[in-house]
Amino acid sequence: MTKIHLIRHGQTEWNISRRVQGHSDSVLTDTGRKQAMDLGKKLSHIKFDIAYSSSSIRAYETAELILNRTLKEIHKLDSLKEINLGVWEGMRYSDVETEYPDQFKCFFNSPSKFELNGGETFHQLQSRAVQSLKTIVEANRDKKIILVSHGMFIRSLLVFIENRPLKDFWNTPAIHNCSQSIVEERNSGYKIIMYADLYNWNLV
Repeated sequence: MTKIHLIRHGQTEWNISRRVQGHSDSVLTDTGRKQAMDLGKKLSHIKFDIAYSSSSIRAYETAELILNRTLKEIHKLDSLKEINLGVWEGMRYSDVETEYPDQFKCFFNSPSKFELNGGETFHQLQSRAVQSLKTIVEANRDKKIILVSHGMFIRSLLVFIENRPLKDFWNTPAIHNCSQSIVEERNSGYKIIMYADLYNWNLV
């Protein structure tokens, strides 16, 4: 059995200012760093075999703070980055809604139909996320893996594992900063053991 701990990065400056992040980056706030360190303490009883992180600074710093040098290396992968949202990145959500009203509405109400020039679709995000997970699992059979990434990336994986259509993307629990989802991979496929949990870290 392979166990994958999927963790969203800690709170960032752009989370606070309600700006679109995507492939662009924003540093962790003091709260975000504390979230990561607190999670690291809660998970200190788990001996992870290998660590992966999105190459985005906010995810990699979160991984470093969680692991606190307990592993020699954190593997940074571009394929674990958040959805690419093109020209929206860096904009406040309120400004996106004003300047791109139809696409903004589609983003939240009809995600399976969303398209943005220079960005990724939800289908492309999910395809990338699923392939990344499969590649990592194939290379690390029967190991405990920690993977630090992003809210929409993680949500796309969980929607896939639950065999739900992308139109239901937002009809799932929120992936909060430094929440943990756990997925197990067995011969029969993937199973969600924990979904975006913030409170029961000591039970895993």
